[in-house]
Amino acid sequence: MATALLFLGASLPLCAQADDAQEIRHLIARRYDKPGKTVQTEPVVIVGGHAVADWVQGTRGGRALLAKSNGQWTLRLCSGAGLKTVDGLAGTGVPKPAAVALAKKLEEAEAGLPHALRARFDLFGEPSGPGMAN
Repeated sequence: MATALLFLGASLPLCAQADDAQEIRHLIARRYDKPGKTVQTEPVVIVGGHAVADWVQGTRGGRALLAKSNGQWTLRLCSGAGLKTVDGLAGTGVPKPAAVALAKKLEEAEAGLPHALRARFDLFGEPSGPGMAN
């Protein structure tokens, strides 16, 4: 029997979350990989039907907000530091309880990463260089 996580009254098996994270990585790669400039997506945190995926591509990076609807993940937007805060997530339409949980999970997931890497996630939209879409 699979172990499950409980959030807002709905359980999500851990294996399903791993599958969702992999699906998110593939979605971002298919959309933004370029020859010689692949996107590395890690960590990916998921709460219910919302996810935040940290990514780097070359010297740049950012965070992607995704939503799951009808069994499919879709990329809603890319941003930088705003997607690591409750207010930033809630401001995009993520329900407050999910925003709180996502921000906490993201903070925990990023805590063990090198500072220089975490700083790259905040670069999206900064004028010093192109974001992922360029």
